[in-house]
Amino acid sequence: MFDRTIRVPLTILVALAVTLTACGGDDDTASDEVTTTTEDATTTTEEATTTTEVESSGVPGADADPTAVLLGDKAILLDGFFGLRIPAGWEISTAVVPEPSTTPPGGETEVDTDAIDQVLVLGPADDPRAATFALLHYSHSDSVPGLPQFTDGILGVVGADGTTFTEGQSARIGGQEAVLHQLETPDGDNGLFITLQAGGEYFFILSIVSDDSYAADTGDLIASISMVPEAIG
Repeated sequence: MFDRTIRVPLTILVALAVTLTACGGDDDTASDEVTTTTEDATTTTEEATTTTEVESSGVPGADADPTAVLLGDKAILLDGFFGLRIPAGWEISTAVVPEPSTTPPGGETEVDTDAIDQVLVLGPADDPRAATFALLHYSHSDSVPGLPQFTDGILGVVGADGTTFTEGQSARIGGQEAVLHQLETPDGDNGLFITLQAGGEYFFILSIVSDDSYAADTGDLIASISMVPEAIG
């Protein structure tokens, strides 16, 4: 369904600092009754120098999203649509700004798997498969009649490999109404499956933990999510 391999790029923003130093000499004149001595004015100028300094953006792996900024301790991503606190040691590997959906003429009656797009993926930099957080967008959202239908359809896609789910629970994620399921993969990994709507677009979250030591990080990450639906389009 999605690539759980987390690349570890290091994002840097370049700041340009220009330093200009100029030193000027004094005109000195000494005189007495008989003799006047004049020393020529001298001026010493140090040429302007340009220094390039490297500064961190503060958002781990943010070269995946050139729109990323840090507001307090929260990373604001995807052109301001999505915010979250990235756990220590985690990095972004994929970030794609979602756009308003366009469904082919005639609409559709079932999930088109080709219309499921990763918009954000992150995980531990040192052990990419130990835990994964992925936000996915359904780019044919304008054909979806409602969140219950979307949830049922995506459950069928995600569960095709034998992944099992608990009963869905109503929740609020990032200020949006959502449906939350716990899941277990065929490999025995645990996680969360969340469906939601924001800005007229449908999304789902897959959070899978293979190493239980990352469970607390994952919970904190999900609890920190904020969304600005108006930022889409």
